[in-house]
Amino acid sequence: MRKDIYQHFSVEDISFIDKGLEWLRQVEEHYASILTPFINPHQVFILKTLGNHQGIQVFSSNDFVATEYSRVLLAPDYFIPTLTDFEMELLEIVYSSKFDQLTHSKILGTVLNRLGIDRKLFGDILVTENRAQIIVDQKFTSLFQDGIQKIARLPVKLEVVSFEELVEAESDYQEKEVLVPSMRLDAFLSNVLKLSRSQTADLLERKYVQVNYHLVEKSDYQVQIGDLVSVRRFGRIILLKENGQTKKDKKKIKIGYFSGSITHNENFDLIRSAILKILKEFPQTELHLVGHLTIPDEMKNYKKQLIVHDFLDWTLLPSLVAEMDINLAPLVDNVFNRAKSEIKWLEAALVGVTTVASDIGSFSEIITNETTGVLVADGMWYEQLKDLIDNKTKLEFLGNNAKRKVISTYKTTKHKDEFIEAIHG
Repeated sequence: MRKDIYQHFSVEDISFIDKGLEWLRQVEEHYASILTPFINPHQVFILKTLGNHQGIQVFSSNDFVATEYSRVLLAPDYFIPTLTDFEMELLEIVYSSKFDQLTHSKILGTVLNRLGIDRKLFGDILVTENRAQIIVDQKFTSLFQDGIQKIARLPVKLEVVSFEELVEAESDYQEKEVLVPSMRLDAFLSNVLKLSRSQTADLLERKYVQVNYHLVEKSDYQVQIGDLVSVRRFGRIILLKENGQTKKDKKKIKIGYFSGSITHNENFDLIRSAILKILKEFPQTELHLVGHLTIPDEMKNYKKQLIVHDFLDWTLLPSLVAEMDINLAPLVDNVFNRAKSEIKWLEAALVGVTTVASDIGSFSEIITNETTGVLVADGMWYEQLKDLIDNKTKLEFLGNNAKRKVISTYKTTKHKDEFIEAIHG
């Protein structure tokens, strides 16, 4: 059985697969849950794959708190988890930002060098302009609090705070088009980072390079579309697409338009020509129309790509939205539409789906363009949709960012003081 599983993953994954299979065996044998240390998204995917294969439930703390690193619960069929079951604490790193700014690298270096602990005992380090947080295994909370009094000569204090206060880490994501002679790792890094081959070789020799969270030292390692390449001191690189990739190699993309009422006909007309062009050019796309909408005659030529859903109960809406890759939110620019809320973005963000919206009203205010969604000017819908269809990794990046933002800022507990003040006048 293990050989069948191994063939779907890289050689570097074998040791973790073996560990995961042992955890699953223990769950089956003792009919009790097992909690993993902090693991990366790739390892979470491996555990979910193994769990599905053996009928074991796999829950990630990421389902409750949007983070990169997470803890996973492997559990029998009776188990229903809550956030507390993952045994994590959120520590606020309190310091004076007047004199210096804490960075991710400064915090990580201090934790690893001063405490001398394993990376799996803590999760994400989140840094904004004047705040910093770290997620830790709650059994080691005192160790972190007692052991870290200074970071980069700055006096600090670590305080336990609620996960409702989780900050949204700042992102400096940039998309670039780079010409590379081959997909060898050394050639790829040399061109992307603008380094000589000798400098790239030195990075590999120093063990500074990881691909999908695995240390890679071989210069001839072949980089694949979707790979996450991390280079110490340089940052992270995601290979979004290869311009030479053929359409037949691309996976199906589901585009959803949730109209609600017949009043949305004019909004859909705004994007009709762009959608028709997309359906024609990309046969792997599906357009899902939900609710009351008059379907244009010319769109009926694409019956195989057109899926029409009846108006459905609001309780069923999240599961259908979650099936989409792209959520459409076009609005004709008028006074009525400028007064509308950002609910369409919020509904999609909660399930990690990327929204492409008109750049007006509440959408302009809530969406950070190219970070938590895509804002589109009239006449640019085709270009923006084409870009996302060609960039599945970018879709996931935007969807995950949107989910993180909505969870961290849109809970009622975040605004209880405002509600109380409004109620009492």
